Amino acid sequence: MRSYVDGHERYEDRLSRWLGNYQGRDLLREHLQLAVDNRLSVRQVIATLADPRDRTDTDASAIPKTFSTNGDLVGTVVAFDGDIFVIEFYPV
Repeated sequence: MRSYVDGHERYEDRLSRWLGNYQGRDLLREHLQLAVDNRLSVRQVIATLADPRDRTDTDASAIPKTFSTNGDLVGTVVAFDGDIFVIEFYPV
């Protein structure tokens, strides 16, 4: 879920929602933990569905999509409990 708080973008999600791509989920979990442990900045990656009619609120790992980055934002993982994570993005 994406929202805006105090002029910055906030993204919140949970890894347990990923029912398909287990390798990708586990890699993201590892990277989120590294960012928390080492206070690393993260970049925003935007997934866009190839066909917007394929929208889903569940696992979308099997739905074709493209990926891009937003070089204008840098983020900080502000919460991560191994499942639920929150990242706040700020303009560079």
